[in-house]
Amino acid sequence: MVTFFRKPHSPSDRQSRLVELYARQAANALDNARLYRGSLDTLAAEKKRTAVLQSLADASVHINSALSLDSLLQVITDQARNVIGARQAFTTLLPKGAWRQSITCASVAEGQERFEFPQESSEAFMLACSLNTPMRLAAAAKGAGPLQAMIKDAAMRRGWLAAPLLTRDGRNLGLIQLSQKLNGDFSEDDEAILVQLSQMASVAIDNVRLYREAQDQIAATRRAQEALERGKESMRLAQEYVGIGIWEWDLQTGQLAWSDEIRRLHGVQTEKFDGRYESWMESIHPEDRQQVHRSIADAIAKKSEYEVQYRATLGDRSVRWLEARGRTIVIGGRPLRMLGAAMDITARKLAEEALRASEKLAATGHLAASIAHEINNPLAAVTNALYILRTTPHMPEAALEYIATAEAELARVAHITRQTLGFYRQIASPVMTSLPELLDEALAAYEGKIEKSRIHVRKM
Repeated sequence: MVTFFRKPHSPSDRQSRLVELYARQAANALDNARLYRGSLDTLAAEKKRTAVLQSLADASVHINSALSLDSLLQVITDQARNVIGARQAFTTLLPKGAWRQSITCASVAEGQERFEFPQESSEAFMLACSLNTPMRLAAAAKGAGPLQAMIKDAAMRRGWLAAPLLTRDGRNLGLIQLSQKLNGDFSEDDEAILVQLSQMASVAIDNVRLYREAQDQIAATRRAQEALERGKESMRLAQEYVGIGIWEWDLQTGQLAWSDEIRRLHGVQTEKFDGRYESWMESIHPEDRQQVHRSIADAIAKKSEYEVQYRATLGDRSVRWLEARGRTIVIGGRPLRMLGAAMDITARKLAEEALRASEKLAATGHLAASIAHEINNPLAAVTNALYILRTTPHMPEAALEYIATAEAELARVAHITRQTLGFYRQIASPVMTSLPELLDEALAAYEGKIEKSRIHVRKM
């Protein structure tokens, strides 16, 4: 501070002290004004920073709330344009670096006309993706650098800001691009904000991918479970229709697991079976228990398979024939489990019994036919002898009566032998038969018993 006088003058001490005091007060006022302005600038910066942080927080909420990839890309694009305040924004995603399968979303400020962004094959796009660093270009009218002069795209000539989308391991996922800031030009702060947005977007994209993979895995697991349930149901129906049950025996714990069908085959209710080996033995016919136990013991000792047939005693005291086959599961030289199946062979056993009875009947018929064939020879000789006696001249009347009786009985014996041969004779194709003749033959076969029983038969 300088003080001038109109005439030569030597200031007094008081004047000097007043000027010094005034200068100090002016300095304090200027310093306070500077501090006040600095505080206002700091407050404005803090407000701006708070607004930016709030915008980033809101953007993070919107970005992380999207569950599908398409909606996520659109949210990222809208938030980037709104937070930084650009006229237009583009977000391009490159699935696994596949340029031909890129996904792009655009966002345009309200009331603004959309213009084309550089294609994925442009030099600027490929450069930003290959360097994996943010890039910023001023508007062509304000910048005079060589790079701005090379830009041909209208969107980039109005000012361009780009930030790459990166995975956690640093691989490129795509690019976020902004064009023409609404107020001024893109700054370093805008670049820093877009970098933070791109980091949040990259994490969100990765989360959506993981979420989709998790959903796909859950769906695949659900389909596998449904297929398993259908397989179990099909297996249960197959076991029920075929009559086959499956069992598993843990040799370490002694626990025996049965399927529903094998419980039915043994006539044991589900709630009454305790899974013990002894309980299974109780359901087997007493005469077959030793055989079954010996077969299983041999299979365990030899670490091999076993096969046995036995009878199961049901609750109504009926008997069902079962055939069981099993295999010993050996791990580390030790038998740990046995797996097997049991099948209902009652029908086969009944068929075998019927076949044996039929074979016995056929053998009996064959024997009877052989005996009847042997009887026919002496019968023919006796018939001839009786014929000679009957035709002999001067035969007494009483003797002829005896001869007639003998011939009648002999004819009946011959008829019985013919019937015996008829029982054995096998006919492959059906033949016509007279029912009256069959009735006469049956009556002739039982004629003696009929007369002895004093039964009178009247044929109509």
